[in-house]
Amino acid sequence: MHVLRFGGDTTLITADNVQYVFADLTGVLTGLPLMTHQIGYVNILPMYAILLLACPFLILAGRRAPLLTLAGSVALWVVSGLLSLDMPNFPTPGGWFLNPLSWQLLFVLGLLTGLGLRQGKRFVPRRADLIVLSALILAGSLIWLKVPAVANHGNAFLGKLSTLGVPSLIRDFDKTYLSVPRLAHALALIYLLTALPVVRTISESRWTAPFAQMGRIALPVFALGTILSFAVRSFKAVTDAGLPLDSLYIGGGILCMWSFAWVLEKSRAVTRAAGSAAALSQTVRQ
Repeated sequence: MHVLRFGGDTTLITADNVQYVFADLTGVLTGLPLMTHQIGYVNILPMYAILLLACPFLILAGRRAPLLTLAGSVALWVVSGLLSLDMPNFPTPGGWFLNPLSWQLLFVLGLLTGLGLRQGKRFVPRRADLIVLSALILAGSLIWLKVPAVANHGNAFLGKLSTLGVPSLIRDFDKTYLSVPRLAHALALIYLLTALPVVRTISESRWTAPFAQMGRIALPVFALGTILSFAVRSFKAVTDAGLPLDSLYIGGGILCMWSFAWVLEKSRAVTRAAGSAAALSQTVRQ
């Protein structure tokens, strides 16, 4: 809104779904706490909240019957994608940008992977053919993105599938319903990163420790990053930005988030130490 007032640029207002504040303030103020009106860049949080609410039940199901849990998750993903089932919006029409009925599949796969690691095994085994397949999917995605001729032929092929009646869940690059191309790319990337030993070596390096620290306090860091992204996008909307300034924005943002994670982790350690000391003192007095 400050960009609109001082810079006269309405792009961010409409891009981030803020314009309805002016058209239906009561509806927006009702929809925000109900998670039925979502602002751009933070629309992942309502989906995350829904999945966290379901997490205890998913953990229980995953521990008792992991394959059955996965089958149910896949079935829900397929049904929601084919029938366009989504969570409702209010006060605007339509559904959620990131549909939890579809994205739960990635969440369940991650949960089952974590449960397997706690038992000292991988939910999806490390196999050479899967590593090669994942690498080919990622390489093909990069070529499709960067080589116009390949992109044109690929898009034409997907258009042909549309005329043949192939469901959009299979042929589209749809983010709302986590369509097959997006799902395949995500799964290939996740599998390759977790299957290659060099990735673990890099992750355990002291040079990557700041990123691990940010990951341990992911939600607060994400919230700060969202605020910083809004601020930077506002600056970029009213100024002439280039590579040096963009690099400064990115580097400064990472430094701010790492500093924030460092302070939070240190404060939590102090709080835990104080709690342990108090408990020990109480035990001694008794």
